[in-house]
Amino acid sequence: MDTFKRYYTKKQLAEELGVTETSIDNWRRNGSLPYIKMGATTNSRVLFDMNDVAVSYTHLTLPTKA
Repeated sequence: MDTFKRYYTKKQLAEELGVTETSIDNWRRNGSLPYIKMGATTNSRVLFDMNDVAVSYTHLTLPTKA
């Protein structure tokens, strides 16, 4: 039985979406992809909530009008 995994690491999310980790970093830095930082330091763990990602990723992948 498959269970829904709610929180993903950057690597897991990249694999799930079929994109590079660099794309995940770029989207996170420009504010297009919401994330949860687990601590106050620069090296704190970052997780992505799939409920939030699902909404944001839809907007990232929709074609834009010319």
